[in-house]
Amino acid sequence: MTTVTTVCGLTPLALGIGRGADLRAPLAIAVIGGLVVATALTLISCAGGVLRGGERPRARTREDARAARRPGRGGTPVTAAGGAGQAGMVPTPVAEVPR
Repeated sequence: MTTVTTVCGLTPLALGIGRGADLRAPLAIAVIGGLVVATALTLISCAGGVLRGGERPRARTREDARAARRPGRGGTPVTAAGGAGQAGMVPTPVAEVPR
């Protein structure tokens, strides 16, 4: 919509209508050409992305959310005897870098 209004506004300038338009006509033609090409490429690339996108991702369910909160995701579960850690999780140990 914005491209159409801009092209319509620049058309008289590109056609050389009006005072001093002969100096500004090349700029108007360049702007119109750039807008048309950019709009066409955007429409083609968006449509191609949708067509190549394939299958839609599955909607997240409550079961998925519950499974993500279960112990064992992102760390090592802590037993009752083992003790510490917020929310029952201990961060997975990281190997030390030799100096």
